[in-house]
Amino acid sequence: MSFRSPLRRAAAVAAAALVLFVSLAAVGAHAAPPEAKKANYDLASRWTPAKVGKLVAMATPAADGTPLLGDLVDVNDRLFWFALSQLAWDRASNLRLLSESPFFALSVTYASGQTANIAFEKGHSGAAVFQQVLAAWGP
Repeated sequence: MSFRSPLRRAAAVAAAALVLFVSLAAVGAHAAPPEAKKANYDLASRWTPAKVGKLVAMATPAADGTPLLGDLVDVNDRLFWFALSQLAWDRASNLRLLSESPFFALSVTYASGQTANIAFEKGHSGAAVFQQVLAAWGP
């Protein structure tokens, strides 16, 4: 992939930011505040993410969503990478979901076995960034 074009470079940076946001959300989601007296290392170890589900696009926070198509890779024990599919049909579906869906959700399974579902909204500025990135990626 060539990064000579400023638009491609911006698209790559935006995609990396999305991956970073997803990995940061998985690391600290639903963690209890630390005790003032001493660190509780047992509590921290229970909230270590063990598995992350696919990114799901949704019309509302409570709606059943549609998962983006691609492969989820465990890079290491705290970093999970979701690679979007490049097959023509999958790519068209993913681009539509990324551009039209105002909400996304991610499920996280922690080392303790507990699960969390994290939903987030693009918002106005997020929607603008997505539109710029998707335009840079091209058809």
